[in-house]
Amino acid sequence: MLSQPHVPGRTQTLTSGSVLYTPGVSLPVVMRVLEGTVKLLAHLENGDSRIVRIKRRGDWLGLQALANGAVPHTAVAVGEVLIERWPAERLRGLIDGDRQLLDQLLRQWQDEVAEADRWLTEFSTGAVPARIARLINYLTEFAPFADEDVIQLLTVHEIGEIVSARPETVSRVLAAMKREAVLQRQRTGETGTYRVDRERLRSLLEG
Repeated sequence: MLSQPHVPGRTQTLTSGSVLYTPGVSLPVVMRVLEGTVKLLAHLENGDSRIVRIKRRGDWLGLQALANGAVPHTAVAVGEVLIERWPAERLRGLIDGDRQLLDQLLRQWQDEVAEADRWLTEFSTGAVPARIARLINYLTEFAPFADEDVIQLLTVHEIGEIVSARPETVSRVLAAMKREAVLQRQRTGETGTYRVDRERLRSLLEG
């Protein structure tokens, strides 16, 4: 259950590909995702980028602004996203009188540390098929549909950025998963929607 500050922030709808912020910037606002998905990108020395985190409904973005710090990543909307924007100074004032809100923000800070460890362990080690299987398993935890086995699959390039694999390698692994019915395309009117056979997926998680 989200803690809702007494006075709502300003909402904004972003189109797919919109950049919320870039690294090194000290933001004047803190943002919360109300609907949709935002990816956080780290930029490598060779010019490539890698997705290092995915933010979904209820997650806060730019918490560094509460400590006047700079954000370390680029934040990009994946599909249409609805966010709520809070001036950092105003949110700091609200926190002083709202213990529930403070607890929620502290929990997210703690969760981000645990999430960073998980991404490093699950998506950066082992064979590529196992890394992709773990990513799909991760996506089922945030399924946006009533059926918890149905996911919105990321693009081949996005998956490659997360698991450090070439797009053609990701494409081959996904094709094999579809042939083996690990991923079953759904006719929901939304592209990239698949049902995950968790039992079949489980056999691919190690490797």
